[in-house]
Amino acid sequence: MHHRELGCAGEGLLSNAFVELICDGVHLHPDLVKMVYEMKGAAKMVAVTDSLPAAGLADGHVVFAGMDVEVKNGTARTVDGTLAGSTLLLRDAVVNIVRFTGMPLEDAIRTATINPARVIGMESEVGSRGGGQAC
Repeated sequence: MHHRELGCAGEGLLSNAFVELICDGVHLHPDLVKMVYEMKGAAKMVAVTDSLPAAGLADGHVVFAGMDVEVKNGTARTVDGTLAGSTLLLRDAVVNIVRFTGMPLEDAIRTATINPARVIGMESEVGSRGGGQAC
């Protein structure tokens, strides 16, 4: 987003589209997640992780896709300081959404379950535990 151009992010906020969010506090500032919640509501939010194989592991060095990646304080960066992905687990994304926005836990869980199923048109088959669906 730019003050002279909406770009993809602005269009996503103004449209009826679902918005995918990496809620690790690094990729997106917590206040931005809160702003998205206030603008879109929980029904249009999808929690994603962009996780590396080092997700959930202790800090240290990993090689991912041929790149040297250093994980420090849960943040994965290449040698030049570029974000390499996240180390976020989906359950932690849900907890962070609640922390960042004040969203009820039930709604935050939906951002990681039924909402992604809706995005791909499979809400009758996956995404909840009712009616014989797999979660």
